[in-house]
This record gives sequence, structure tokens and C-alpha cells, in this order.
Amino acid sequence: MAFGVYVHVPWCASVCGYCDFNTYVPGHLDGTTPAVMRAELGPRRPQTVFFGGGTPTLLAPADLIRILQALDPAPGAEISVEANPETVDEAGLAALREAGFTRVSIGMQSARAHVLRTLERAHTPGAAIAAMRAARAAGFDHVGADLIYGTPGETDDDWRASLDAALSGNPDHVAAYALTVEPGTKLAAHVRAGRVPEPDEDALARRYELADATLTAAGLPWYEVSNWARTPNARCHPRGLRPLTDAQRSQPPVTTGAEATGGRSGRERTGTWTARASGRTATRRCTRATARAASCRSPAARRLTPVSGSWSGSCSASAPARA
Repeated sequence: MAFGVYVHVPWCASVCGYCDFNTYVPGHLDGTTPAVMRAELGPRRPQTVFFGGGTPTLLAPADLIRILQALDPAPGAEISVEANPETVDEAGLAALREAGFTRVSIGMQSARAHVLRTLERAHTPGAAIAAMRAARAAGFDHVGADLIYGTPGETDDDWRASLDAALSGNPDHVAAYALTVEPGTKLAAHVRAGRVPEPDEDALARRYELADATLTAAGLPWYEVSNWARTPNARCHPRGLRPLTDAQRSQPPVTTGAEATGGRSGRERTGTWTARASGRTATRRCTRATARAASCRSPAARRLTPVSGSWSGSCSASAPARA
């Protein structure tokens, strides 16, 4: 049966105030991790590999390539990686492309400096566009922009400017997510204290409609909840995967036994594996934390504790999430 692998790289240069994903201020790749991943997979070769985070591109291209080679994906596999604009350049992206990575998604969020400041993002407004163009120059056919709307202080004009700026980078895929206020985050504390307003539901709905109209007019029709793509090949779907059967949902998780050194608590072991299929979610607890949902493109998958997890299922839904 076809299957895919989600590799969670939990490190970020800093933790953004709105983010409740499983992330830590930088650590480093354990030298045994790629070999452990390969041992967990056995003879299986994934049809899809997705590197998410965290910030996968905080790892050196050589480390990402080493993990990919250990996973030994099937010929023609889709290999995706998320990147923050300030962590990539054309040379590094070219190395990833040459090694077999097929898709890169740039965490743009907004084109407005004041919105990026509220989100506590490190990059400047033009950096994401430069990163998308660098990815094209490096040979990537599939380049995506990930956006967030509904940030306190953002206006409809700000959101319209962000959409226009994203399109100027010539992406063939755009993911746009409504900001949600998650318990335990710095943003939630600010909202509770009245320092910033909670995202307005009417404004969120209006901006979603604006995104759909703008992106569709630009040749990127909607295909899935928070995702728009220029062509069917540009859509982010795990190739050949099918919904989980009851027997598969009862199986134990496939995770690495490796440890990620560094971060807020020093050592994080494997945690929870979750797969979503046809609107149903299967969760298996390992040693830490509980994930809510994981699909090929759902950023809620970043709640996974493992450095890697195996999932099988369809992208029939995307969780409300933050890019």
C-alpha cells in the first residue's frame, strides 16, 4: 500500500507569539536519526515526504538531504519542504532541488511590516518574494506561499496587498490560513489582557472571500479549504494514498526512536502520531503530547512530537491552522 512520511523538524530561531506547535529554540540533528528513520520504515519506500516544522530549513541542506536519502523515497516521489524566507538562499535551494526535493513552501504570512511585527516574524516584507524567486532560479517547478489573515491590526487593504505581493513571486500554490488564538500562547495572553483584539469572525470571512476571488482571478483556483493551486500537479496531495482502514487505525505508530538534542526542555522523545482520513482522525500516543490532526498540508501536523512520523490518508480536509 502507498504511504507517506512526515518529518517534523521542531526547531525555530524564536517562538512566535501566536504559535502553539511543537517547536523549540534551535537544537541540532542527532547523527543517528537518519539511520533510525530508515530502520523504522523497513523495506517500504514513501511516495510522499513532507518536511515541516518548526523551521526545517534551519537545518543545513546537507542534513535535510541526509534524512531524505535515508528515507529512500520511491521514484517520482513528491518531496516537500517548508522554509522561512530568512533561512534559504539560491545555493542551498539548488542543493535541495538537485537531491530530489520537488516542492518548497515559503512562510510569507504577510507583506505588511506591522502585521509581521504583531506575528513576531523575523523576516522583512520583501524577503518572502525574494525567496520564492530564488526557489524558481534554483530549479523548483512547485513553489508555494503560505499566508495568514486576521492578525490584530490588519486591514482588508493590508490583506489585499499581501495577496498581490504573494502573486508577484509567481507561486503555483498558495495556502491562506485564518489566525486562531490558541490557549497558552503569548497572543492568547495579550487578547485576554485586552492588549490586542481577538480576530473578528466577519473580517476573517471577508478576507477568505477576498483571497478566493483574488487567487482565482490570478489563475489559482481553490481546491481544498485553505489551498489554491495553478494546476492539478501543483496541488499538495500525498500521491497514491488512501483513507485508513479500521485495521490500520489500530496499528501502532511509526515514529523514530531518535532524540532531538537542544531546545526548551533539552531532550524530546517520540510523541504522538496522528492520521486523518475522510474526516476521521486516528491518534496513537507514544511517550509525550497529543496531536490533533495531521494531513499532507495541515500545519496542525506540527503538533507532532516525533522528529518523524508516518501517516497514511487523504487530504480531504485541512484543519484551521496557522502557516
